[in-house]
Amino acid sequence: MTGARALVAACYCWWWLMIAAATELDLLGALSLHNTSRAGVSVAPGMQPQRTAYTLQGESRSLQVEGSAFERAAELLRRSPEFTVLAALRQEPANSGTILSFSHGYNRYLEVQSSGRRDEVRLHYVAAGTATPRVETFPFRLADGAWHRLALAVSGAQATLLVDCHPLYRRLILPPDRNFTQPQLSLWVGQRNNKHSLFKGTLQEVRLVSGPHGYLAQCPGLDSECPTCGQFALLQATVQELTTHIHDLSLKLVGAEARLARLEQCDCQKSCYSNGTVHADGATWQRDCNRCSCVHGEITCRPVECDRAECKNPVLHPGECCPTCLRHCLLKGTLYEHGDRFAPKECAECVCHDGNMQCSRVDPDTACPPLPCDPPDQFTVPGECCKFCPGLLYSEMHP
Repeated sequence: MTGARALVAACYCWWWLMIAAATELDLLGALSLHNTSRAGVSVAPGMQPQRTAYTLQGESRSLQVEGSAFERAAELLRRSPEFTVLAALRQEPANSGTILSFSHGYNRYLEVQSSGRRDEVRLHYVAAGTATPRVETFPFRLADGAWHRLALAVSGAQATLLVDCHPLYRRLILPPDRNFTQPQLSLWVGQRNNKHSLFKGTLQEVRLVSGPHGYLAQCPGLDSECPTCGQFALLQATVQELTTHIHDLSLKLVGAEARLARLEQCDCQKSCYSNGTVHADGATWQRDCNRCSCVHGEITCRPVECDRAECKNPVLHPGECCPTCLRHCLLKGTLYEHGDRFAPKECAECVCHDGNMQCSRVDPDTACPPLPCDPPDQFTVPGECCKFCPGLLYSEMHP
């Protein structure tokens, strides 16, 4: 195991010596506000004289980052477990507005919001491996009409809030989902979507920085930790992967030694033949959704064991062996699982499909059965789409 220790030590040293270059994206620059005219946006004096600032007002505005700029922002988050949202802003008192948001409709996948009503900064996100929205709240009055520098850094399972280059909060969170590949996902600056959580005030800087110590781009005089939480998590995962790999190699070595010992005792052929392929004695392989092994020339197969899907309506995708859970839907504060159906009102039905709520109208002329009573005698019941006849049970009219 001396070689294994040396390999782990080399990996550890490599992570400590590696300096990850932080890559950033200027979102205000990506919007090209300096050479375009947009409703609700006007040029204003800023915190830094050498940079242009923009005042955001009104109830009709559309600052959506699209095209290659959106793809680059998604790639910055996808490539590293560490990222920082930087902003230089002056927010009107009592305004509750979004600074940056990856969203689809009402669903927020990653959002930084400042509430002037509750005097708090909020990080909305979806944890990796789940479809449940989460929010981390940092009490601070950012919406006071004064200029502030804001830095919200996420490093693995740690979130840090800095205001005016002063570290205020450091929280343990679930690592956010950074796989922003949903086809209908949008990136907004100063708003959650085209109607909601409109930031009112002045923005001079909104940047997305990938890599460790992203806050140093705004506050170069601050100290930095080494390694960061994100770097340590990557190092830990790499060491665990190496440990598993070494364990597997050790098991294979033990198996090889046992097979050699048996071969030394007999001259018989112990291999297995399957579909024209020769499998050595003790070898294992997967065929379709079965795990097969060769034991003394005989092939035994068992179905692949699947983990229990923690949802009501798991889906088995083509080509896969185990069912998985699709995304939930959030509608008016209620969370629905994939496949859930409900009727929000009469003659309407909604179904949650992989994070999207799809609603359709029910035509009573085709969906309801004919009634045995005359039309003047038929009556409606609140909450029901179909009509009823007096004196008949529901099951008799709607079997």
